[in-house]
Amino acid sequence: MRHHSIHLSSEPLTEEFVTGQDCLVIVTAHDAFDFPWIVRHARLVVDTRNATRGLAGGNCRIVKA
Repeated sequence: MRHHSIHLSSEPLTEEFVTGQDCLVIVTAHDAFDFPWIVRHARLVVDTRNATRGLAGGNCRIVKA
């Protein structure tokens, strides 16, 4: 049997945090998130929920998954 010791924590979505990440993965499309803002500040977004539909990537690469 496998045993894992995984510790997760949340981070606020600040501009500094988002720009410092290699990739952001969207796994839920809640209205609480400002997806246009995220796309403006991210380098790469993997969108599993089509939350970025209709958004221009600009400097951000958007991958639909």
